[in-house]
Amino acid sequence: MVKQYQINYHIADLCNENNGWKKELNVVQINNRESVYEIRSWNKDHTEMGDGITLTPAEIRKLKAVCEKMDFRCIDGRQYENKPGEGAGGI
Repeated sequence: MVKQYQINYHIADLCNENNGWKKELNVVQINNRESVYEIRSWNKDHTEMGDGITLTPAEIRKLKAVCEKMDFRCIDGRQYENKPGEGAGGI
């Protein structure tokens, strides 16, 4: 259970959801631990939050590298060329 939660730095709004919430990328500190990157949905005044994912600096660098290699045409129904675990080269 989260006891103390602080947004240290707002990086970007990723999308506006149909319910009026925003999905955001932020640098956060949870329970006075080391700051992490986080993708999470928030209501307008940040009094309620949805489920999220936290990423360490190393994990977000890895995600950035994977995204730079991705072929985003697969979102339009194109099949993935790689099998699970083979990497992002054909995505």
